[in-house]
Amino acid sequence: MSLDKLILTNKKALQKKYKNDFLSIEALLKKLVDADKSKGLTCKYIFLDDGPSMKSCKARLVTSTTNQRQNKNAIDDLFHFYTPDYILIFGAQDIIPFQSLVNDNYIATMSNRDSDDDDDERMIDSDLPYACETAYSPNKRVQNYINPSRVVGRLPDLPGKADLNYVSTIITTAIQWKPLTTFPKNLFSLTTATWDKITERIILEAVGHNHKSMVSPPRKEGQWKKADLSPLVHLINCHGGELDARFWGQDAKTQEVEPAAINSNDVTKKIRKGTVAVMECCFGGQLYKPNPAIELPMSICNSYLLNGAIGYVGSSCSAFGAVNGEKFLYNADLIAKYFLRHLLNGSSIGRAFLETRQEYFSKNNQPDPIDYKTLAQFNLAGDPSLHFYRIQEMTPKTTGSQNGNTLYFTPNRKGRRAQLEIKAGELMNTVSSLKEVKPTKNKILKTEIETILRKNKLNSTDRGKTFEIQLPDIIRRGKGLRKSKSASSAIDLKYSVY
Repeated sequence: MSLDKLILTNKKALQKKYKNDFLSIEALLKKLVDADKSKGLTCKYIFLDDGPSMKSCKARLVTSTTNQRQNKNAIDDLFHFYTPDYILIFGAQDIIPFQSLVNDNYIATMSNRDSDDDDDERMIDSDLPYACETAYSPNKRVQNYINPSRVVGRLPDLPGKADLNYVSTIITTAIQWKPLTTFPKNLFSLTTATWDKITERIILEAVGHNHKSMVSPPRKEGQWKKADLSPLVHLINCHGGELDARFWGQDAKTQEVEPAAINSNDVTKKIRKGTVAVMECCFGGQLYKPNPAIELPMSICNSYLLNGAIGYVGSSCSAFGAVNGEKFLYNADLIAKYFLRHLLNGSSIGRAFLETRQEYFSKNNQPDPIDYKTLAQFNLAGDPSLHFYRIQEMTPKTTGSQNGNTLYFTPNRKGRRAQLEIKAGELMNTVSSLKEVKPTKNKILKTEIETILRKNKLNSTDRGKTFEIQLPDIIRRGKGLRKSKSASSAIDLKYSVY
């Protein structure tokens, strides 16, 4: 049985959270299904922890809503049964959990952590595995999931807080949105003084025209007007922090990370319905429980959705990117660039995000630990079936006939999904993986590494991690060649992380 779209959530978690309002939540989900049907999408919502529903689909049941393996297995089974073009995960991580993936860039000791550039997250909260055919992996390595092929997005409620009005608002936004017929030339972009040239380059390479970004400093929180935030495309390339409802600027001369550039309250009633936002900031997509007692408002991601955004791409943890003066864009810069470009090409926000993930590794088939982290840490908040901008050529159109058969130049949605699945298979066969190995014993190389570390005020080589590049079978054995026991799985290139 085939459906266009699946809405997936956990009934017990919603009942526990919303109590008497659960029936209102279910009514909103039904309303979304009906709205999708009116748009020509066959759609169904399913509770992963509902026995009869899952049995009828021959899918494994979620018995513990917080169990990551069970949720991954259930979503895999439902995808195979219905083969949907879109998967919408409804609820924050307390309804359907993120998959926790190992951050290979994490430094195990505390002694080197004396810089704002250090990477302190052991695990990455990610929806990436839900987008991949690869089954649940107990080792939780990102490199198991380099083959995303599914169009997946999450419409999160407020973590730890039952707010029916919030849910009603974000679902109503999704229902009422109608795609643009012209892609807007004007953007809202906000950046630090240390990254302004990089941000402008991202926009130029993504949408093809120059754009002057707003810079912090001097721009700061509490001063934003509705006119400033009125463009429907937002790109913010600032600093962010864990459990922080603000993004921060950085002074180019002093290098001080200040002032606060924008906060979650700044967008209230100021952004327009249909806004799509890409946040390169550290923790730019983190979802957390608001806490007025410690003056912690809802996350910027939740605030954007509450105020009319239909799509929001952000990182669940610390992210990396280029600074002014560097030759290449990398990591978060490429996520932003690719996503904006695929939106411009007319993809739905979900397909644009999948295409972004695939392009990220198709152009970098020997990823380092930070590349793997980048792939996993960025998630899409929003209904993946929504088109921000739709071009007429995205739907099949007849171009004539031959022998009585209609010809099409543009593939339909199922055809486009087939192409994305083929691309995912190519990634699995061409992208290298990493294997942690012991540090080098070569005295000359070790001395060179220690010299570099001292220049960067880091400690000895014993405190890092070393990874060996493992080539995919299809490359190291040769296409069409027999298996060779002597074929090496590694090449003489290693990454050392400190």
